[in-house]
Amino acid sequence: MNNIYRSRCWQILCILCLCLLSSCRPRTLYHHYEAVNPVGWSVTDTLCYELPPALSGRLHTLSLGVRFNQEFRYQDLYLVVEQRQPTPSRDTVHVHLANDRGRWQTRGVVLHDRETVVTATRLDTTRQNIFLIYHIMSPQEVTGITEVGLKVE
Repeated sequence: MNNIYRSRCWQILCILCLCLLSSCRPRTLYHHYEAVNPVGWSVTDTLCYELPPALSGRLHTLSLGVRFNQEFRYQDLYLVVEQRQPTPSRDTVHVHLANDRGRWQTRGVVLHDRETVVTATRLDTTRQNIFLIYHIMSPQEVTGITEVGLKVE
């Protein structure tokens, strides 16, 4: 009887620990992908993300997700994340898509997916929070990037 009681206590303790660990993970509040022109992503093409007002007033972590295929010929992708309001800011993001040997550092086989943390920012409560994303690669147009996503936690 005593061993059964101990076993039950350990099971309950393990379940409680798992619940506590899972609750520590940041909660995704916004996650949206914008499609890139399938012909090629030009330096003049800008992706626009308008965050809902409910996210305002708190400090959030922003992450970028990049989906791409075999047509993308580079190991790295350089993007700019620009926030127009409330206070204009601009971050350059270096996304490592492949390692030094050229192997993709992603999930997926046909369509690769890579996520990179950008920054922590406080969203404004009085205005729209709009983010613009564009690439600053040396060729005027890159192919193989299919979608770019913005995630807020």
